[in-house]
Amino acid sequence: MYHGSSTGLSAIANWTAECNQADAIFGYPVSTAGDVNGDGYSDVIVSAENYDNDLQNEGRIYVYHGSSSGLSVNANWVVEGNQSEAQFGNSVSTAGDVNGDGYSDIIIGALTF
Repeated sequence: MYHGSSTGLSAIANWTAECNQADAIFGYPVSTAGDVNGDGYSDVIVSAENYDNDLQNEGRIYVYHGSSSGLSVNANWVVEGNQSEAQFGNSVSTAGDVNGDGYSDIIIGALTF
């Protein structure tokens, strides 16, 4: 994440995240999540579509909450596809506030779910 300012984008990343699996394809794709917790700060969705836990390439999604100090260091919400070869997280996006409760919702695609 590179923060913008009146002088443009920072030259050095202000925030980075990592996954504990080399071939999980962490960070492809990424998207804004809108404001899923209603605190007034944008949140971020990061996918790892080839993440393996109990099943091969089931996929995993991470949501990081924004704050006045930036994005959280650790994911605030994590969910897995729970189906072999699903590639859960093949696409991710904010959905806006679908149910009208005042909080942003997210969309998660799965290639072969």
